[in-house]
Amino acid sequence: MKLFKYLFLLLAGLTLAACNEDSDNPAFAPDEVYVYDSTASTLTVAAGTEYSQEMIVSPNDGSVECRWTLVDAEGRPVGVVGTDRRLHCTFSVPGSFTLRFEASRGGRSVSKVFSLTVI
Repeated sequence: MKLFKYLFLLLAGLTLAACNEDSDNPAFAPDEVYVYDSTASTLTVAAGTEYSQEMIVSPNDGSVECRWTLVDAEGRPVGVVGTDRRLHCTFSVPGSFTLRFEASRGGRSVSKVFSLTVI
C-alpha cells in the first residue's frame, strides 16, 4: 500500500510541475512583427454592403501600425481604407481591386494581399 501512496505522490508532483506554464506574452525584438490570417486570397463583395475583416497581429501590445490600402485593376492606388487590424469598409464602385494589409513595427513591414471583386 505504501508503494501506491508514493507512486500517487510522484505522479501528482509531476502533474503539477507540468502544469506550470508561463502565461505572459513572449518577448519580441523591437522590429519583430507577425501577421496571421486564414482568409481566402480571392474575395467577392457586393457593392454598397459593409465588408469586415480582421487580421491577427503579434505582438498585440499596440506597437504595430496597421494599414489597409486599395489599388485598382490598373495598379493605381485608390487610397487607404483602414488603419487598424480590423477593417470595416463599404465599397461602392464595382470592379476588380487589390486589397493590401500591411503591419509595421520598428522599421519592418509584413503584408498580405487579397484579390477583391466588387459586384
